[in-house]
Amino acid sequence: MGRMTWIKPSFCWMMYRCGWATKPGQERVLAIRVTRAGFEWALAHSCLSHYQNPPHGSREEWEARRSASPVRVQWDPERDTAM
Repeated sequence: MGRMTWIKPSFCWMMYRCGWATKPGQERVLAIRVTRAGFEWALAHSCLSHYQNPPHGSREEWEARRSASPVRVQWDPERDTAM
């Protein structure tokens, strides 16, 4: 998989992660609207970005799910403006 698109529900955290749109290759930030149904679809078809047991039984099961999944989930810690 090449470069990923990240959906971040926290504006400040998203801007912090892209260096306030100054990091190379991250100079553009796109605001989108996702319906609740669309967000739930993404979660239902997702796989964690890293192996963790539970919820995955074995590393092999996780790798198979990751290969078949169009969506990765990576939980970022909650941040505030004092980052």
